[in-house]
Amino acid sequence: MEPTKLRVEWNKKRTPRFYWQGKWYTVQAVLDRWKDTGEWWKGDTPKLFLRLLAGQGVWEVYRDLQSGEWFLYRRYD
Repeated sequence: MEPTKLRVEWNKKRTPRFYWQGKWYTVQAVLDRWKDTGEWWKGDTPKLFLRLLAGQGVWEVYRDLQSGEWFLYRRYD
């Protein structure tokens, strides 16, 4: 799966949600988080990865720490 750009928002209680394929998913829990520099010698930018429980599945998303954009990396059903 190629990383897909995500729209991410936070509500007043600071609970995140993201928009993917026409539907909003509210994050129920952050299961894990880590930073990855990738292949920095090839120009990769640092990323913050999150493993999330949302909807009926587990999702891995990341934020490009240089651009601030969010991406879907992997989805587990």
